[in-house]
Amino acid sequence: MTQDRHDDKVLPPLTRVTKQGVTYARPERIEQEIAAALDLPLNQAFKLAASGHLSPQALVFFLRRFRPNKRSTEYDAMFMAFFSRIERAGTRHLSDIPSHLHERAHDQVRDKVLSWMSDDRMDIFEASFRTVVERLYLDARSRLMLRISTELPIGDFGSDDEETSGGDVVDALFASTNPQPRSLADVRSELRSIIAQLDGEEGQALLYVDGLGMTEKEAAAQMNCSDRKVRYLLKRARPKARAIWDLR
Repeated sequence: MTQDRHDDKVLPPLTRVTKQGVTYARPERIEQEIAAALDLPLNQAFKLAASGHLSPQALVFFLRRFRPNKRSTEYDAMFMAFFSRIERAGTRHLSDIPSHLHERAHDQVRDKVLSWMSDDRMDIFEASFRTVVERLYLDARSRLMLRISTELPIGDFGSDDEETSGGDVVDALFASTNPQPRSLADVRSELRSIIAQLDGEEGQALLYVDGLGMTEKEAAAQMNCSDRKVRYLLKRARPKARAIWDLR
């Protein structure tokens, strides 16, 4: 790869603006990194992004501009790697709140990011990943600290959304077969290994809803289908997942 090839490659500019009216822009080093990755075969660039060999800003670029029309294991790997990097970068901002509330903070941040993805508001992540993650986690931390200071019961931390959450589904799925208490993160890890054994859209729906905690509507947006179809896929996939679990 030559520098000339990088110079000839013009990346689509970011178009969102800050509250001060300034258009977001990628740092020059990020644009060079993305241009270099685009010189590679696409599946190789995906693997580099999913394995942490590209910056999180470059990872966001590939997630936004190469969303597949059908299930792609390479894309799923990038998607999960993105949220894993958000959690790793954000955890250090939670050191002064009880550890059992960390998962709640991660959920709040993940829900916010998913809403931005649905609304195509991810320019800020391509401009400055670390800054936006810090802001999101400090906001989540402030909300949790406010709850603690007013001594509301832990059940009050839940969402007002009446839909069953991914965490609730995961807990219900394994409660009868695993009575020992386990963290939600551990259960989700087990679930992802089971999802890998499912085929097609059923596994994809289970990954997004029960593995990553999305609502059916958010999963439908990622899968380019209706939330009704997501519910149908989950109805078929969950018994299969339970059967696989029972055989372990």
